[in-house]
Amino acid sequence: VMTTTLPKFGESAEDFFADFDTTFNDREWLLIRCGTTEEEQLVRFFVNWALKETYLKATGIGLGIELTRIEFDIDTEVVARARSAHRTLLP
Repeated sequence: VMTTTLPKFGESAEDFFADFDTTFNDREWLLIRCGTTEEEQLVRFFVNWALKETYLKATGIGLGIELTRIEFDIDTEVVARARSAHRTLLP
């Protein structure tokens, strides 16, 4: 289960994303930022983040690789399902 709320009260999604500027490549940032609302952008961010984290753990690579080298082709349907699950699980 992923929480898709901003970690600091009043912080915008863009401010939050600034802490992760070297985590995603340009194509991934485009996918993340094309969400029409901050909520959707956060869902897209956390889907990407979870995939990268899972891959690193499953392969045992750890943080010894530049994160922008790991990229996933995410179908928009996956994002829609994640957004739907987010609304179902959280109050």
